[in-house]
Amino acid sequence: MRYKIAVCDDEKQICILMQNQLKQIFRERIVDYEIDCFKTGEELCEQVEKVDYDLIFLDIELPKKDGAEVGDYIREKLQKKTVQIAYISSQEKYSMRLFNSRPINFLIKPITIEALEKLIDTFLDLSGAMEKSIVIKINREHKRLLLADILYFKSEGRIVNVVTTNDKFSFYDKLKSIYNNVKSNSFFFVHNSYVVNYRFIQKYTFNEIIMSNGEVIPISRSRREQIKNSFFHLKSEETDNGHI
Repeated sequence: MRYKIAVCDDEKQICILMQNQLKQIFRERIVDYEIDCFKTGEELCEQVEKVDYDLIFLDIELPKKDGAEVGDYIREKLQKKTVQIAYISSQEKYSMRLFNSRPINFLIKPITIEALEKLIDTFLDLSGAMEKSIVIKINREHKRLLLADILYFKSEGRIVNVVTTNDKFSFYDKLKSIYNNVKSNSFFFVHNSYVVNYRFIQKYTFNEIIMSNGEVIPISRSRREQIKNSFFHLKSEETDNGHI
């Protein structure tokens, strides 16, 4: 998952500083992100109508439409209830005025990297980004993938291919090691070369599995009974929880 972040501040240097600090923090936590910067509340409101941001840093002292008005517009007019809003200001007097827009935090300028790290860690914890994910190494870079986005892993010799809802990556690892990390999250070892995510199984037969993207994956003879038991166990759990 890639998180969409917005920074709105009429001071260009503040935007540049926060952008650089956020890049450092997200890279250290191996989280995908993209950051948009805005100079006015009007620009931000126009973009928020079209884009679903996950986290917005919003300056209070903006010209024309101030940060509190922008926050109310996002919450009440646009009904964006899930986006996290972090207000920033050089003064503390606004804190009570912002209560109704349910901010994740209120940061006082000058914003320290420590305060920003603490806020981002809270944001990632609330969004569940640090849970149910796996980190893979591609060349010299590490990348974090949410298990909920992964259809399957496939090994080809020393190479493992991982197919997600939007992309495909190749990296060096052992499929068995990967399975040990993901098996508690509805992943099946259906074949010596395949570990699949149950949530993306469209059709199941005795010999093969058809994934949601249409790909057909064979079930090895030695695993057929185990897969059948696991499949129907998870299916019954869904039924018990009201998901058919």
